[in-house]
Amino acid sequence: MSGDCELLPGCGFFKKYETSRSFACRGFLRQYCQGPDAGSCKRRAFRLEHGVALSPEMMPNGMMMAGSSSVG
Repeated sequence: MSGDCELLPGCGFFKKYETSRSFACRGFLRQYCQGPDAGSCKRRAFRLEHGVALSPEMMPNGMMMAGSSSVG
């Protein structure tokens, strides 16, 4: 899969961090949300399997943002 993820309109991570100036956040957005690894996004896989979104603090690689420890 390449290009924009079809779940962007309802993705909490994308909504929260799409305007971030953080180099790391911009990298995740380019790589997963709007790039070649959209099909590898752990958030996307969970949502497709379970039908519910995860905490916006969970990154596309499945790790939690620094300082965050909960999913929900």
